[in-house]
Amino acid sequence: MKPLCTLLILLLFTSYSGISQTNKITFSGLVINAMTGEIINNAHILNMNSHNGTITNRRGYFELMGTLSDSIRISYISFETKIISVHDFFQQSHKSIVLHKRSEQLDEILLIRGDWRKFKKEFIEAQVSPEQGAVIELAGVRQYKGPLIGFQPNMATAVTSPISFVHHYFNKKSRENRKTNRYMRIIKKASYTDD
Repeated sequence: MKPLCTLLILLLFTSYSGISQTNKITFSGLVINAMTGEIINNAHILNMNSHNGTITNRRGYFELMGTLSDSIRISYISFETKIISVHDFFQQSHKSIVLHKRSEQLDEILLIRGDWRKFKKEFIEAQVSPEQGAVIELAGVRQYKGPLIGFQPNMATAVTSPISFVHHYFNKKSRENRKTNRYMRIIKKASYTDD
């Protein structure tokens, strides 16, 4: 009796999941700007349950698969993101999604008139050694780009990062740099005599 009951419950869940898989529908519509009424092309539409997505074409049209219980997320740069259920989308008569513009308040920016030639000269003449980090200070401007030391392969990097190690030795730029360095060492060792 117990195995029969277990089999019956298993069969019930299997048939239920099979029914839910067949309820896939394709839905489509337009994405429109709320202020101007114009279509929005390249808007992102994402089915949040299945994680399938698409973008609108140049006419603002999209098409996506899902079930009635799914939710879709519509987003576009400088517009508010909208989340709507597929069921609510089908209840609409016009099959279009309206996005509203989003405005953001930025902090105050202070512009100071300065001498471009002086700034350019200071920037070009700034000396940064490879050992120190690339901190350049110019008339109130501070910029950090991290250490300027390149990839230095050794046996430890050959074990921990073999792809970077092999790439360093076999890419064209590294071969050319090694060749140039070899020639520069030969030239420094050579003695020149002027006749």
